[in-house]
Amino acid sequence: MAAGYNVLTSDPRGLGGSGGTVMFDSPDFEARDVAALVDFVAAQPEALLDVAGDPRVGMSGFSYGGGIQFVSAAVDRRIDAIVPDGAWHSLVTSFFKDGAVKAGWLALICGGGEAAASAGGAFFSDAGLQLGGTAPELKRACVEALAGGAISDRSRQWFADRGPGALVDRIRAPTLILQGTTDALLPPSEAIANYDRLRRNNVPVKMMWYCGGHGQCLTPAGDPRYVARAALAWFKRWLDRDVTVDTGPRFEWIADDGVWRSGPDFPLAPAGSVDAAGTGSLTISPADYANSGLLTFATPAVNAATVRFASAPPGSDVLGAPRLRLVYRGTAVPARTFVYAQVVDARAARVAGGQVTPIPVVLDGRTRVVERALEPLALRGRPRSDLRLQVTPGTTFYGPQRSTGAVRLLYALLDLEREDWPFPRLAGVLNAVLFRPLPYPEPDRLVTVNHLTDEGYFAVMSPPNFRDVRAQNTVLEEMSPFTREGFTLTGRGEPVRLDGAAVGEGYFDVLGVEPVLGRTVRPGENEPGTRVAVLAHGTWAGRFGSDP
Repeated sequence: MAAGYNVLTSDPRGLGGSGGTVMFDSPDFEARDVAALVDFVAAQPEALLDVAGDPRVGMSGFSYGGGIQFVSAAVDRRIDAIVPDGAWHSLVTSFFKDGAVKAGWLALICGGGEAAASAGGAFFSDAGLQLGGTAPELKRACVEALAGGAISDRSRQWFADRGPGALVDRIRAPTLILQGTTDALLPPSEAIANYDRLRRNNVPVKMMWYCGGHGQCLTPAGDPRYVARAALAWFKRWLDRDVTVDTGPRFEWIADDGVWRSGPDFPLAPAGSVDAAGTGSLTISPADYANSGLLTFATPAVNAATVRFASAPPGSDVLGAPRLRLVYRGTAVPARTFVYAQVVDARAARVAGGQVTPIPVVLDGRTRVVERALEPLALRGRPRSDLRLQVTPGTTFYGPQRSTGAVRLLYALLDLEREDWPFPRLAGVLNAVLFRPLPYPEPDRLVTVNHLTDEGYFAVMSPPNFRDVRAQNTVLEEMSPFTREGFTLTGRGEPVRLDGAAVGEGYFDVLGVEPVLGRTVRPGENEPGTRVAVLAHGTWAGRFGSDP
């Protein structure tokens, strides 16, 4: 109000002081309630009308009050700007990622509408006698999830119908998305999904990640008014239609050092990676439920396969969703279950962002591979950092472990940004992205192809196998063989060990690069006994004095 706006607040149906049944921000119920409120505003003498019945309206709110903004803006074009905070794209991916149940949070949510159902469903508020409660579909899903560890297809569809999902494609209102980096209930992946759709549709959109949300902020939070000022600037630009207002870069975030930073868009251009690689074994039993977590956020695990990261360069940012790739083999009853992956800051004894991700596994004695994106993180590289990947069989954040058995895990590096690191034993990957462009044209089109053995190892492909694969290729534009090797440089002082690769013809063409001086590999020069070398610029300048 101090900023010059009329403010209308409301309790959604079935919650707070409102009667009715909790329908979880349904486009057919709560969104119609919002439309009625807009009708009410249009009839007020102080309202600014664009046309009769169409007041100039902005919306802001957190959590449930964030989700309703996406749904309402999709179905009511009279809404002129929105600032959703801690919202979701899909309640299915938020609450039941890969089918795992966020049991701690769901228990709280399932009880949320029951206050309205006390005293036989009747209670008094400032508006008088109210009748209300929780939708029976929500009650059924709660029983399924908390008692059985999964929801039925019918319940899954009910949550999917709450939106916003594909409804985001109908939004035209300028949108400022506020998202907590430590929001474990509605994590940054939900904000990213909404941002991507709006950005693709050329809707004015900005995204800000702050420390908080549905979770504990255990790191410096920065200026406590920074986000509020950004929200007011957004309204001033799009409600007041003041084109002189600068709403700032399209993406801003705060890492775990408490400093706000910005970029022109999300995601930012990658520059390299921070990786964890190793092996491990886990026992799995229902007793692991209390192994980690405190119901609504993640904590370091006691029983876990743990692998240290390479240190992020000081001053760099690790931002976005780490990629996990596991090759595993194990047995359990039942065979289908989950393990849980999280990144731990060992020096601070906390889980980065309070985020843990379920990884579905099938423990039937066969070697299997699973790949998943972990929940996005916002970390700052600093000296002597000690980040570790933990894979654990249980956490109270999700439902109880319902299997008994054991699994063997292997971890290894698979890094497109570094072209390829073939390991003799490959089983998993965790890759979190830094920011600077790669030195190749169209780096997103580069992939590596490896041979996976029956034992779960990646092996260097033999020349005959490579020729067969290339001859049968119908997907890739071009292929060229290479394998990472070490070489010893002699004849110029003390022998020096150099990292390099043995490559075939067309290798540099695939990368889309040309030599500064000289030439690259010609046909036939990759045969055994051929003495042809292409020097990296650093080796040419440092070891040969840039001569010739």
